[in-house]
Amino acid sequence: MAPASNEVVILSGNTHPHLANTICSRLGLKLASITLFHAANRETLITLPESVRSRDVYIVQTATNTNVNDALMELMLMGYTCKTSAAKNIVGILPYMPYGKQTKQRKRGAIASKLLAKLIVRSGFTHIVTVDLHHKEIQGFFDIPVENLRASPFLINFVQEMIFEKQIDRSNLVVVAHHTSSMRRATAYAERFRVDIAVLHGSPEAETDVVDGRSSPPPIRAFDMVAGGDSFPMFTAHKAFHTPLNLVGNVTNKVAIMVDDIIDEVEHFITAAQFLKDLGATHVYIVATHALFSTEQADKLQNSIIDLIVVTNTIPHDALSEHYDKIRTIDISILLTEAIRRLHNQESLSYLFTDVSVED
Repeated sequence: MAPASNEVVILSGNTHPHLANTICSRLGLKLASITLFHAANRETLITLPESVRSRDVYIVQTATNTNVNDALMELMLMGYTCKTSAAKNIVGILPYMPYGKQTKQRKRGAIASKLLAKLIVRSGFTHIVTVDLHHKEIQGFFDIPVENLRASPFLINFVQEMIFEKQIDRSNLVVVAHHTSSMRRATAYAERFRVDIAVLHGSPEAETDVVDGRSSPPPIRAFDMVAGGDSFPMFTAHKAFHTPLNLVGNVTNKVAIMVDDIIDEVEHFITAAQFLKDLGATHVYIVATHALFSTEQADKLQNSIIDLIVVTNTIPHDALSEHYDKIRTIDISILLTEAIRRLHNQESLSYLFTDVSVED
């Protein structure tokens, strides 16, 4: 049952209005009007022309490969405006969660994703819906429910249709983890396709010594003795070690499918694809949820040895798909639409996770 228009308000920021309009069209609703723009000094200004009092508000906003901080400010201001306007529930629909890679404390850095979670909650949001978090532990940073939907069924369905269309024998198909960190995801895809898996490990760079700054205490001679007369242990600088690029598995005369959740630094994918082709792979495809590459990086992918790049529309890049024939975009608006419908009708979202592996 579609939600009634007098109960639900769907707002959209400036990042992905096409996706928001598609969701509204599927729900049979009209996208609510909003005045949202950036002043000359880049301050974000917002006004809601219609009342949201005691209504459920769903705010569709994603991040792009540029102006991610503007997108976040828009999101939080929209949420805070709805909160101070007495909205009943405020649900953020974030197809791509920015700062998703910054989940660990590194050296003297900050856990940016935790700070972002706190800011979103304080802005008034009562629920978050997103797709394929880079690290699932981000859900624990929020004090509100976070629904981490999966795009893998859409990507797998596309690949299976492509296999059938091109009459590719499954024995000639192999799923490749382009990095050891993506091995669990690649394993989940390989089990669904019922094909073999291969793992790339190592790095094309030469071995280098990098001092990470942890040897900041004065030389050991200044502390050769500590309380109790014990000797202070000697500190040694951490050194990064790069092993040559290598492959565990077989790709000879096979179609190699590299899977990941994010494509941002395309050079690594291009290098990996060239390595697989050198080992005898007939075709190399890349399958990922979020495409964070710019037009310049899309040019590199188009001119590379990679045969096909399959991504979803969690991030707007329709122009890239039209201009570059190697890039295919899959629409997942139906997934977000069904999540909104079920949340509003207080139904379980477990159906959306049917046949989805915990490793996806």
